Amino acid sequence: MKKRVVSAMLAVAMVGSLMAACSNNNGGGGTSSGGSATDRDYDSGELYAKAKMSEEPISPKFMLRTNETFTKDTEAYKWIGEITNIYFEPVPVPLSAYDEKISAVMASGDLPDFQALRTPVIAKQYGPQGAFVNLSEQMDNGKMPNLVARLDEGPDDAYTVLKAPDGNIYGAPRIYTYDMLHESFAGRADLMQKWGFGERFETFDDLYKYFQKCKEEYPDSTPVGSKWGVDTLFNGFGHQWDAWIDLAYLNPADKKTYIAGPLQPNFKPMLEYFHNMYKDGILDPEWASCSDEQFKEKILNDKIFFSFEYMSETDEMDTSGKTRNPEFSWKPFIPPAYGDRMKVGMADCYHRIYQTLKCISAKSKYIDELVQFTDWMYSKEGSDVINYGKKGETFDYDDNGNVVLDEKVKTSKNLGGTIDLGKIGVAAEWTSIESEENEKLKSLGPIAIEAQKKHREAGAVMFQQPSLTFEDEDLNRRNELSAPMTTYRQEMMTKFTTGEEPISNYDKFVEQLKAYGIEELVSIYQKTYDAQMALADK
Repeated sequence: MKKRVVSAMLAVAMVGSLMAACSNNNGGGGTSSGGSATDRDYDSGELYAKAKMSEEPISPKFMLRTNETFTKDTEAYKWIGEITNIYFEPVPVPLSAYDEKISAVMASGDLPDFQALRTPVIAKQYGPQGAFVNLSEQMDNGKMPNLVARLDEGPDDAYTVLKAPDGNIYGAPRIYTYDMLHESFAGRADLMQKWGFGERFETFDDLYKYFQKCKEEYPDSTPVGSKWGVDTLFNGFGHQWDAWIDLAYLNPADKKTYIAGPLQPNFKPMLEYFHNMYKDGILDPEWASCSDEQFKEKILNDKIFFSFEYMSETDEMDTSGKTRNPEFSWKPFIPPAYGDRMKVGMADCYHRIYQTLKCISAKSKYIDELVQFTDWMYSKEGSDVINYGKKGETFDYDDNGNVVLDEKVKTSKNLGGTIDLGKIGVAAEWTSIESEENEKLKSLGPIAIEAQKKHREAGAVMFQQPSLTFEDEDLNRRNELSAPMTTYRQEMMTKFTTGEEPISNYDKFVEQLKAYGIEELVSIYQKTYDAQMALADK
């Protein structure tokens, strides 16, 4: 992938700014309107004063999903307004109606000034039609140096995954500066040690012996559970078995060819493994419909001893368990290998250039200010405000310029705090920068941090799928093919698991998927991927 060509003058300016940020205790990054990091003083308040992007307060409309807690009632709304002089007018959209609302807004042409799109498809589709500000032009003109610096530091395909078919970028992404391992197998580490299994299992046969031991010691239990629906455990196991549930995905073995999970040779043995768990009373009968609260109670009451879940939730589960049993220990562990392969993560494992995009309406009367604001979000200063709140209120800096959260802030690392950053509008989904340090401060407690370290050391890191942008005709055909096929796949995998459908009918399952058009679906993905790779070389 070719990195963006930046003028020598701009490159020198950015390098100087970044070096200053690293060498000064203030840790501030430059913005297009506020000067460099070196002339800012956190203690005097000049830092935030120089971040103002308008002489007078402005109120651009900002459309976002209602599960994002940024509203006029949150502290984050007040703080960001005080710092930037931009007091956003939130336009909340219910999560259930988000896609429908977006489509209606795009059709009407009456776009809010600023919006956080949860997928790049809309930006790539409507940007070339004039709906959104062309950020490529803004970057080329030197108006977004912080965004350029962040993308240049990103993965090799950073620009590729953002480009619309015309080669331009119309939305600023959420950027992960590290490989985020957000999910893995998790279980009762205390029992694993007590029964001689150690910290992990070498094979899936060993894992099954652990399940059987749990059932033997706790007859009323169903040791394997889930809280996120039918596909959750299938995802977790499937990636280890080279039997992804995805109807089309880029083969991690060659990173060139798209394949279909249900057509892979290990898919059938994986289903047999699940059927055995169900038949032996190991799989929770509510595995497809268990709520968060039900799932937690089953773990705390010795009914479930294993799952596949977010690493960020393990510390809280562990803390809760110890209130009932001091020996209780809930930890993520490296999945066993199936054959000679080892992976971790789900099919939608986060790409480092995450899909949530911040887009500016081309019709907005606040374009200049919003371009400045968007770029500010990628500075050290802006990123810290968006992630942690206001200096002196919810966070501060130590002598080395590192963020230190106030004791009253509630995180996975500090469960005793009284302020939840998410609930006051900080650390929302429209966050621009997610670093490993951010995760450690906001989401990951010591158990999850140590687990991530061990996963990386063992090479148990999931290959991340590329973000694709389909042409309209291909997108429509993809949706037409995948909707009934996904429903059928889920139904049949459940039936194979419960025994309602004998595994001897697996070949009929495969033939039906082919009749639905699974091979055509794979070809659409392959065509789109090849075109996107060709665009990356331009």
